[in-house]
Amino acid sequence: MKFTDFSDLQVSLKTDGVELAEFDDEDGEFPRIDRQTKFVEATSGANFTVELHCPHQLCPNDYVSCCVKLDGQYVTSSICEHRRNHRPITIEGRRAFGSDGRPTLQRFAFAELHTNDSTAKSDLKEDFRHLGTIQLDFYKVLALEEIREASSSKWSGVGAEGVPEKGLKGLSEPETMKHPFSVMKVEYPYGKKPFLSAIYKYRSRRDLQIEGIIPSSPSPVPLEERDPDDLTPEEARELVRRLRERQVEVEKEATHEKRSRESIAIDRNEVDVTIASENGPSNKRPRLTVEIVDLTDD
Repeated sequence: MKFTDFSDLQVSLKTDGVELAEFDDEDGEFPRIDRQTKFVEATSGANFTVELHCPHQLCPNDYVSCCVKLDGQYVTSSICEHRRNHRPITIEGRRAFGSDGRPTLQRFAFAELHTNDSTAKSDLKEDFRHLGTIQLDFYKVLALEEIREASSSKWSGVGAEGVPEKGLKGLSEPETMKHPFSVMKVEYPYGKKPFLSAIYKYRSRRDLQIEGIIPSSPSPVPLEERDPDDLTPEEARELVRRLRERQVEVEKEATHEKRSRESIAIDRNEVDVTIASENGPSNKRPRLTVEIVDLTDD
């Protein structure tokens, strides 16, 4: 994701090292230079990372803090340092401390969303508004102190006391980190309003197709219309089974039609004609016979 007025800043989501394709939100809010929204296709349970390209010239006199929110809940923040080699900054998840005081990492993971066709009640719309979103807010901050090899007794940053379980839907189970991490104490001299926001709406492929964000998958070509040489053994067996069932149905239909014709077939030579009389009972007309008379002389 790129920004018009901050062209040097680039944001992306990755799964297994592969950048996720982004799709425009055509029906979203009116475009703003300080806020962009994109759709991404998500696989439920898959881990993802946030990758930032934040060059020095973006804010030469200040540090840039990136605040990550999942489903509207604060998760973690990261400082974009002025790196000379311009390597991207990768945010894997939320760093915290376990009950034993050891540093842990909860990796980002796409939460499973279940959608239906019902209409949300007005009092629930606010609760649903942020579901299925990953929001990155950028702030200009002043770095005060770096705490190296932070421990639970030293770290008092936002979320240090724990994040409500409701806010952890997009995080995996904690895993112990091999090495301690450092944290930065910062101030917000320009206020706590982000100067830039990037919002990702993650959806399954099916939901993206339903919303018209991506085209629906083309209907598969029927086996009967495909080239026999292109069929797999399983497809060939399925085609034979279908043809046999169809042949049985055709034979049954043909037998039924034949019996129907036989039941209505009438031998006109065996028909007796009845003549109704007003003054008497009905009389049957005698069957006509043909007599051959030889008119030749002896």
